[in-house]
Amino acid sequence: MHIPDRTDASDLKDATEAISKNKRYVPIEFQQVVRNKNTFDFTEYDIMILSQLVQGILQKTSLLT
Repeated sequence: MHIPDRTDASDLKDATEAISKNKRYVPIEFQQVVRNKNTFDFTEYDIMILSQLVQGILQKTSLLT
């Protein structure tokens, strides 16, 4: 069984420094969890379609191919 390294003191120091500079501090462990939960694989085509939808451009398929 692997016990993860404790970084409490280091995290506290980093958080204190960030807050003193009016910045937000999010521990690495939290960043990784959020990153893993919000992972989507979009192709360039997907991004193009979504961008056009956001702009209000309707997507019409042509029957003539």
